[in-house]
Amino acid sequence: MQTAIDNIYWQAVINNNSKFDGEFYYAVKSTKIYCRPSCKARKPKYKNVVFFANKKLAIKNGFRACKLCKPEKNDYSNPQTRKILSICRYIEANLNEGLSLEELSNNFELSPSHLQRTFKKIIGISPQKYLEASKMNKFKALLQDGDDISGAIYSAGFSSSSQIYSKNIGMTAKTYQAKGVNTLIRYTVSDSSLGKILVAATTKGICAIQIADSKEELEDIFKREFTNAHIIEDNEFLANYLEKIIAYLDNNQELDLPTDVKATAFQHQVWEALQKIPYGETRSYGQLAQMLNKPKAYRAVASACAKNPVALVVPCHRVIGASGDLRGFRWGLERKKELLFREQTRANQTLFNNLVQDN
Repeated sequence: MQTAIDNIYWQAVINNNSKFDGEFYYAVKSTKIYCRPSCKARKPKYKNVVFFANKKLAIKNGFRACKLCKPEKNDYSNPQTRKILSICRYIEANLNEGLSLEELSNNFELSPSHLQRTFKKIIGISPQKYLEASKMNKFKALLQDGDDISGAIYSAGFSSSSQIYSKNIGMTAKTYQAKGVNTLIRYTVSDSSLGKILVAATTKGICAIQIADSKEELEDIFKREFTNAHIIEDNEFLANYLEKIIAYLDNNQELDLPTDVKATAFQHQVWEALQKIPYGETRSYGQLAQMLNKPKAYRAVASACAKNPVALVVPCHRVIGASGDLRGFRWGLERKKELLFREQTRANQTLFNNLVQDN
């Protein structure tokens, strides 16, 4: 089961965070090598990674030391990081106890304000948010293991079912457990100035916007991503959404539509930040990470952008490389280039018209 602390470890690895050196090691199953979190080697896929509390465990499990970061040598661990990670482990071990900041501060002999400030500095979120994330991770894992919904709610530390119906899941608990079974998703495919466009929605909002060269390609991509849902083509149901999206592509500068997407808390933070980038402007992945007060998380930001399921509504095309080059648009760099050109041209024209009127 992937835990909240596994997510913290992985973020440390992605960001080459030396503050975590000595507190854990990560090993790559495909190469049988273990490394420090700060290792500058090419990052493996998460599915190939296993974490160890110390190097002895890594060696015992058949992994050898990386020749680049030399984890077999002595580590100078960060006492502050060690203390905060011990608090993380305590939280995960006591999800049913209704933990408060005051209780944590008493148990770890830190003032509430100091604990809150230091925890957020190292982990990136508050102890309360970490508690919520830990509960949600356990809840999802229990559902996937076949537990009934009621039992999973209380085993994960929630006091009522209402606490789990949030954007951390997106769809309802029952839908999540069944991996989309019995979810009715309507879709339509239309011509647009960027090619064929597919728009899909539940009764709550848009769950997918995809762009490709043919209807067949779009339907294949869409149905593979929503394998267990009940999918029907319904042009009438989606006519209003589609009209607004086509108008946005052709001329309009506003596109504010409801969405129904499943995402992690971090992905939601990134997507919300994307929606704050002004029309006609761009930001680099590093600048977006700065907006989230996580300056070293630019790789994680790029990953969240790549997983955005609702193109245009969440404008991931407005993120570019630090040098200004175009990178990573799922629906093709030519489309990204064209989108940015249109937005910048219209924004400049609007600015010009406003200046003329003022004079």
